[in-house]
Amino acid sequence: MATRIAICNRALVRIGEAPLQSEVSDEAQAVLPLYDSAVEVGLGLGAMSFAMALRRLARDALKPTGRWLYRHQLPAESLEGPRALFDSETATTPFTRWELLDDGIYTDAEEIWARVRITPATQLWSPLFTEGVVVYLASMLAGSMKENAEMAQAYYAQAMGDPRVPGDMGLFARARALDAASQPSGRLMTTTASPLIAARY
Repeated sequence: MATRIAICNRALVRIGEAPLQSEVSDEAQAVLPLYDSAVEVGLGLGAMSFAMALRRLARDALKPTGRWLYRHQLPAESLEGPRALFDSETATTPFTRWELLDDGIYTDAEEIWARVRITPATQLWSPLFTEGVVVYLASMLAGSMKENAEMAQAYYAQAMGDPRVPGDMGLFARARALDAASQPSGRLMTTTASPLIAARY
């Protein structure tokens, strides 16, 4: 299983450093923040099916003032505004009458489900995405621990693609393409508009 420490160790071995023995060691405290950054970068490059979740939103007990009847809370695990909202758990057509204000969803619907982006457990990652995180982390460690700019750039190009090589997608782009190709045709991954657009009418 690709645990957090296992992924860090794969990156450390790539740059010729000793693997971590525990997550509470002094060495781990220098590596784990870079691991978190690598994961954030990888997930931020585009929607991955394993990083999307459908969650029923909790409704506030008190009704809001103003035009809407209800305020629903976004889940704490959501990394951003909702990609889409639905008025039932099995709906396939997005619900459009809502407004995002102050981290809350305002609407006249009593029950709402949201498709949100989360940080998934490592065991849910695809192998290619996992390799992308390993290599991107290795690029950061090569710079911070080895001070080897050439090694850092080489691993960065593997993860992100080398613009000097036509058609070189990089591991993260290949992971996204493979993930998209594996999804059923017509499956909703994102909305057509930005999730931060406030009003939906």
